[in-house]
Amino acid sequence: MSVKRVFQFILELMKCMGIALVASLALELLFALVLKWTYLSAAVITPVNQVIKVVALFLGCFFGLNGEMGIVKGLIVGFLSTLLFKFVFSFLAGNFSFDLFFLLELLFGTIVGAICGVLSVNLRRK
Repeated sequence: MSVKRVFQFILELMKCMGIALVASLALELLFALVLKWTYLSAAVITPVNQVIKVVALFLGCFFGLNGEMGIVKGLIVGFLSTLLFKFVFSFLAGNFSFDLFFLLELLFGTIVGAICGVLSVNLRRK
């Protein structure tokens, strides 16, 4: 791989992660407003947050990925975006915990990223 292709690869991944982060922040803000205006149970927060992460990863991959290697790019985007989400939301909440739930979330995000990468690359071809 040439230096130019590596640089383009890294820029593409950063673009995906940026789109996913902005989408996640916007969807989390919208969900916070819904929670404030309604009387939803606290039991819905974790599942909805997972759905928001999946949607954000898909949007990031769909609008950021081009060409081929969707599974590889999606794996990387899913892994790095999950780390980025954790750091940003931990910073906003004022606490950081590294536990088993985070490791499972990292695995989940990586797998979802791979699926989103494959779907995005193949959907954009048509």
